[in-house]
Amino acid sequence: MVGAKVKTTPVSILGSAERAPVEVIVRGSELDSVFKFAEVVKSKLGGNPEVKVQVDRDKMSALGLNLQTMGATTQTAFNGNTNGKFQGEYEYDINIRLDNFNRKSINDARELTFINSTGQKIRLDQFATVAESSGPSRLERQDKSTKASVQAQVVGRPSGTIFSELDTKIKDLPRPAGVSYIFGGESE
Repeated sequence: MVGAKVKTTPVSILGSAERAPVEVIVRGSELDSVFKFAEVVKSKLGGNPEVKVQVDRDKMSALGLNLQTMGATTQTAFNGNTNGKFQGEYEYDINIRLDNFNRKSINDARELTFINSTGQKIRLDQFATVAESSGPSRLERQDKSTKASVQAQVVGRPSGTIFSELDTKIKDLPRPAGVSYIFGGESE
């Protein structure tokens, strides 16, 4: 294919892409103006702060756990597992995951329990640092302009729908002079 542009996206152990599928790139000449409008875009995007888990692999291994078990358990606890099916007149997915009550706060993530190879219960905070984060703020340059990226992961909705709704929300907003935005991520 002539002129094809190919991008690869590494996927984390929890199944999420390291590159965010939704990205709005705000550009301009003045740093303050770019960041001010990027904050407006961020507020329109909404969503929840992310929970960052930094695993100490040596501790995890010493406790009899591995990344595969940790990733599968975490994925099931917070996103669910629909491998089970209910079959009657119609077939329905059975989604197994923690109840909303048990996945509301960062402490719920810290207290997530794993069963190691000897049958012991091990909490996530025994081998990992769990912290709330809003993602890194990065200042970059693109075509000699200041650039800030607002990124988001997508769960349960097509990214195209989110881009369309976000464009409707921000296209007519007043922007500081010289500030523009384009969509990146999967829209790119």
